[in-house]
Amino acid sequence: MAKPVVELVPENIKSRSSKKERQEICYDVTIETSADPAAKGKLSDNRFSLNIFGSKSDTGFREVTGQIRDPGKTATFLFDTVGLGTPEYAIITTELSVNWLLSNLSLKSARKEIFFPADAQFSTKYLGGQINHSLMPMNKNLVSKLLQDLKLKSISELSLRNNFGLEMILGKVVYRIRTCTGSKSNIEGSEAEVYLFLQGNYLRSQKFILSESKFHSTSFRAGQLDEFDLESVDLGEVETITVGWRSKSSSRSFPFDKIEVTAGQIGRQWTFGGNPDDSNDEQYVQKGGFNEKTMDCLRQFTKVVEKTRFYEIKVKTSDKVRGGSTDANVFIQLYGDAKKSQVLELVPRSDLRKDEFKEGKEAQFIRELENVGDTLQKIRIGHDNSGLGAGWHLAWVQIRVLLGEYDSLLYHFECNRWLARDEDDKATERELHPTSVHSLKHDALGNLTKTEQTVQKQKLKKYTVHVYTGSVTGAGTDANVFLTLYGDKSDTGERALKHSDTNINKFEQNDHDVFTIEAADLGELYKCFIRHDNKGVAGAAWFLDKIEVVDSSDESYKTVFYCERWLSKKDDDNKIERTLFAQGYHGCLLEDDLSVPNHTSYVVKVTTGSEKGMDTDANAHIAFFGSDGKSTGQLALRHATKMQFKPSSTEEFHIWAPSVGKALRRIDIGHDGLLQHQDWFVRSVEVDIPQIGKNYIFKMEDWIGSSKGKGKMEKTLLASDGETAHYKPRKPYIVTVQTGDEYQAGTDCKIEMTFFGKKGTSEPIIIPKNEARFERGRKDTFVVNIADIDQLLKIRVSVSKMGFRTKWFLFKIESKALESQDKPTCFNCQSWLDSASIDKRSVTLVAEKDGKKLLANPGYEISVTTSDVRGAGTDANVSIVLFGVFGDSGELELKQSSTHKNKFERKHTDVFSFPHLEDLGDLQKIRIWHDDKGPGSAWHLKEVQVKNESTSKTFKFVCNKWLSRSDEDKQVSRELFAEGFKPGQHSEHSATYRVSIVLRVPQTSPTFAGGVFSLKLKSYNRESKEYRINLDANSTGKREVEHDFEDVNLRNVSGVLVNFEPISRGQIVECEQIHVSNLTEKDTILIQANKKLPDPESENEPVYLRHQRDEKTSGGRGAMANQIDYEIKVFTGKKWGAGTDSNVFVTLFGSKGNSGKHKLADSKDHMNKFETSQVDTFDFKFADLGHLQKLHIEHDNSGQGPGWYLDRVEVTDKVREETTVFPCENWLDKSKGDKQIFRELLGRQQK
Repeated sequence: MAKPVVELVPENIKSRSSKKERQEICYDVTIETSADPAAKGKLSDNRFSLNIFGSKSDTGFREVTGQIRDPGKTATFLFDTVGLGTPEYAIITTELSVNWLLSNLSLKSARKEIFFPADAQFSTKYLGGQINHSLMPMNKNLVSKLLQDLKLKSISELSLRNNFGLEMILGKVVYRIRTCTGSKSNIEGSEAEVYLFLQGNYLRSQKFILSESKFHSTSFRAGQLDEFDLESVDLGEVETITVGWRSKSSSRSFPFDKIEVTAGQIGRQWTFGGNPDDSNDEQYVQKGGFNEKTMDCLRQFTKVVEKTRFYEIKVKTSDKVRGGSTDANVFIQLYGDAKKSQVLELVPRSDLRKDEFKEGKEAQFIRELENVGDTLQKIRIGHDNSGLGAGWHLAWVQIRVLLGEYDSLLYHFECNRWLARDEDDKATERELHPTSVHSLKHDALGNLTKTEQTVQKQKLKKYTVHVYTGSVTGAGTDANVFLTLYGDKSDTGERALKHSDTNINKFEQNDHDVFTIEAADLGELYKCFIRHDNKGVAGAAWFLDKIEVVDSSDESYKTVFYCERWLSKKDDDNKIERTLFAQGYHGCLLEDDLSVPNHTSYVVKVTTGSEKGMDTDANAHIAFFGSDGKSTGQLALRHATKMQFKPSSTEEFHIWAPSVGKALRRIDIGHDGLLQHQDWFVRSVEVDIPQIGKNYIFKMEDWIGSSKGKGKMEKTLLASDGETAHYKPRKPYIVTVQTGDEYQAGTDCKIEMTFFGKKGTSEPIIIPKNEARFERGRKDTFVVNIADIDQLLKIRVSVSKMGFRTKWFLFKIESKALESQDKPTCFNCQSWLDSASIDKRSVTLVAEKDGKKLLANPGYEISVTTSDVRGAGTDANVSIVLFGVFGDSGELELKQSSTHKNKFERKHTDVFSFPHLEDLGDLQKIRIWHDDKGPGSAWHLKEVQVKNESTSKTFKFVCNKWLSRSDEDKQVSRELFAEGFKPGQHSEHSATYRVSIVLRVPQTSPTFAGGVFSLKLKSYNRESKEYRINLDANSTGKREVEHDFEDVNLRNVSGVLVNFEPISRGQIVECEQIHVSNLTEKDTILIQANKKLPDPESENEPVYLRHQRDEKTSGGRGAMANQIDYEIKVFTGKKWGAGTDSNVFVTLFGSKGNSGKHKLADSKDHMNKFETSQVDTFDFKFADLGHLQKLHIEHDNSGQGPGWYLDRVEVTDKVREETTVFPCENWLDKSKGDKQIFRELLGRQQK
């Protein structure tokens, strides 16, 4: 009998029902054990406790030591309880000294008997063994009926799990515990002892021993991942975990970098992190010789995961074929009507595989997998050919799926074939379809009804795969190659291409190998994934030309997958795997769901610290929060081609996500890497939101991680603590690029596009390559954000060398505004671009509508007159760009003069023809320059005349200046305006303005009650209407107010008239700065105010805040000679090796245009420029660029030390006396960080 326990019931129970509920019930408890041949000693030496949980209460744990004496015997004792209700589950636990196997437990009262099947191993030396087990009730009639059918006397003779494994899991939750042992852990593998408790918001679990890992014979080795399955009742939301450990080492350091707990049946995952270097005594306690630590769940990493399902898998190895058993690692994959499962290793540990797949044996596995749907359509089963006897003859596979307490479906897959490299068709995996499906139903008495369902017989198809290795030198490989085919109905799973039908030595240079893959009907093939394992004696690098797949049912049709590149760790992009799309397939290639309303583009740049160990390979994420309370939720920062953030790198991400409104208030950035080496040092985050015209820089300089810095896995950054730049909002355009179907048409080049429309020209847009873009025969669709330039007229496409493949066959481009309902505008090309050829680096494509070009090709004749000045001629190479109403011509090299063989000589006029140049409209200016090469490069240019060959209209551009490094202002480039054209002349009478005001309510103010902020724009002789903006009551601190309005076009705003009328007398606001953007003129000014309002000195009247550029910029515009002086200061960083010997080039972008690309040739400060910690100054003259917004800087990677660490660039407009700072703080180096040698930098007005 159990040790006596007294349960007391209150005497003052008035309710009859309450008295009835609290009546004492006596249960006869029967425990039946099974014989364990490995057990030594008596079970009476163990201490056992039993707790029965009912619908009303539980019995508490009661010791039943001495009742269970010998293995294979039955013990019966009495259990008295009060108010238990209906028994729902039981937990039996032991303090283990002898291993034993519990067959079942039953409770019998005067009214009924409740049966708990177990088959529970009480052991810490066997996989699945534990010191406690939770038991769920089951209808005993099911077992009794089976015993009767099998003519067995005792349940202990029956393997309950083999017959009712799925039913015994019903009501339980299997918690998958995954531990990651720290790389510096001293827990010492097999000598370690580890236990844990899970605390949920429902219940606390019993003590679980972590001893036998599913993956490794020795658990908890340093840096090792181990996995354990623990069966329990539902604990609810897991909140804390208590871990106990000890080993031979005296170290008390917590041994695990992280612990993940996943409950697939309820779709939840919890993460707990620890610091291996933390030995703070306050976090640890000593219990029975163990170190013990309790940790809270890391809430930010709690996940909702896909719910899982348990499958009973039986595998029969043939007994009629000699040598049919296998020691190999057997895997299986399920395909259902909803999805396919992951590939599952049936016995991951090699030391446990022995005898599982012996001849004639039926091996059974209960495995947790994704729910693949209501109907199981096929399976893929195979092995890895490892072990001494790998060849396997598989008889059949059966899979049972539970539908309800008594109902299940049984799928039978007949095979009776070899899975062997030296037998049958030499395949080591098979795709099997159900040969029969039976519905199994038990009634309450345990009687089984077995009904066969109709199965549509599936015929396997044979796909002939032709693999063509390229003809380039060294194209062949000795590596093992693997292929997966994808169709619109299914996929093959990964298949090893082992036995070529055409060659013994496969994948040789310029050779053709044929393989046969047997699979179900895949439907229309659209994709394949091919890789190799980089192994082989002679060489692993492989140049794959193409793959052709022929369906045996229709041999007249073949699907072609072009590759035409290397799979190599040393060549091309260093990748040994490729995803290839079928020739002509264009479905599902749109990279973002652009139909989702209220979404916008975010461009995120994250700069990682430069020191070793500051990088991470964890999964990073970001979330955006707007000023009006909107947020995007957590968004992944994931590259198509990169798996980690490397030191010194600036990684750029283009994200299409919900809009957060007109301003960004904060961002949250973090990652999921709990391992110590995954801690990440972030220097800065830049967020650009083109559609609202704002750029934010968040300086961080801090760690994200569990063990460094503050130990936080996520960081919140406020926009008010960073820097914000404003520019004219951009408009989203959809662009579809089609690469031609020509041999090696794909490219690795950096691709740049410039868009020209009726209302202006965009800045050049760099289109990231990503992984699969711009490959042969492919269409790629993406979004670009550019200024609203109205109807598109032409696109200029340029390529520059970035990777292995320098050429690109561009077929056509289609584009339209995102919100437009019109058909896309088409731009046909059908020609090659080549970054290695000067003549083919760019092409200008004219828009077509209904087959007609929107711009004609009148052709232009350019006459260049050299001055009649001593030494005026030049031997340098001269280039020119024409600018007209319809955009610019692009760079034109003045090579072949039709008037003089020796061109650009004194007093000569040289004529150059460009007969195919598209119509530019009325010309406004030209940019002309030379490369300063040759013995006499200095050139005195008199004038240039440009004639439109179609209209005979001529435009004259007067210069009369030197283009020389040693004469006058030492400029080798000039921008000349056409006679009669005045820059800045506009026909618009009204303009759209955007005003952004940064205010601060002082901390000393009483509770802010709000008020009205008034504003009026002023120019030199006009002013706008007064605009009044309500400021709501709010707490103290910084806030940004934005207001859009339409008013008279003031052209040049000289200042603003502002005031504040508080609701509560005496309250003030501080106006820090005001951005005024004339969106029509594409101009922006910044006024640094720092003024308290209302202003007591002006007797609370409006205050005039003046912009610095004042009247100095109002005169002299339009004349060729009155170009603006710009001073460019380049700050090279202080890091070791920061200097460069390369040639550096810069392009400035402003609200009124760009400067064109200029070489930073002559530093005013140093002979040897761009050295470490050095500042170099350069002077230039450009036509007025307006408010500077962006700077593009690059070098040509020439010289002995080309790598360069650029700190920043400062550009001063000498007329406006405005300095714009372009921060960089990054390497331009092909061997460091992100290996880029160019940067695009956004400007900040110097305060």
